[in-house]
Amino acid sequence: MEAVSSPSSERAVENIKEATKFKEEGNELFKQKEYKKAIRKYRTVFAYVNGLLDSSHELAQYTAKKADGEADLLTKTQSETIKALKVSCYSNLAQCYLFLNKPEQCIKCCSDAEKILKDESNAKILYRKGQAYMMVTDFEKAKPCLVSAIKLEPNNKSMRNTLEEFKIKYKEWSKAENEKQKDLFGGKF
Repeated sequence: MEAVSSPSSERAVENIKEATKFKEEGNELFKQKEYKKAIRKYRTVFAYVNGLLDSSHELAQYTAKKADGEADLLTKTQSETIKALKVSCYSNLAQCYLFLNKPEQCIKCCSDAEKILKDESNAKILYRKGQAYMMVTDFEKAKPCLVSAIKLEPNNKSMRNTLEEFKIKYKEWSKAENEKQKDLFGGKF
């Protein structure tokens, strides 16, 4: 027996194709270092895929209903494709924001990706979030992100170099903070 596709299933397939196209266009712009334009493309992906997840997902508020009131759920493959698209776009957005020196937006994108991933870990997301925390000198939050990223990809030289950079910056920051405390308390700290 051949499966009959519903209008919402067909819509999902088309939306996934369009979203993928925008992601690829964003990737090309990213390669050209056109980060602001890439951000627009990556953001457009969400216009096509938000609300298309199956009803077990918290973002599935717009899933189409069949005539009998049952939800017209997406296939597992479609749901996984949407999830992967969203996580990838959030990760790419985070990298764009790092290059544009906008760490707060980077952190937000990483957090949004982590919400989708739930208990799964993604080395790139953790790494980018750690870098962003370093940019805002929040070393207490940067360290666990960087260490977790390296645990997932122990042979990644960039991540290892960033952790070494973290150690140096933390040491410098800590020394400067101690000096501030000494000045504040008249050298008695």
